[in-house]
Amino acid sequence: MTQENTALLEAHASALSFVQMGFAKQILLNVLGEDVEDRIKPDAMLVDDLGADSLDMVEVQCILDDHGLDAPDSAFTHHMRVRDLAAMITPGGVS
Repeated sequence: MTQENTALLEAHASALSFVQMGFAKQILLNVLGEDVEDRIKPDAMLVDDLGADSLDMVEVQCILDDHGLDAPDSAFTHHMRVRDLAAMITPGGVS
């Protein structure tokens, strides 16, 4: 693989991560409210850092399901982080 191809793949992965984080942030803002916006960081824990409760977690899971994304119950734990949510967002699943 050439350096140019490697750079293109890295740029694509970076853009994808940006899109994934943006969609995760929108979901969290819709569920938890605008007051958590400044605390939404990749390593922030949904429960401990953002104040999500069990009903919020179910709502997030339902939003993912509504967009055709795989959102297994086992992923939605007390220790779930924003980056874990973003990782569930895959191309083709977001409409």
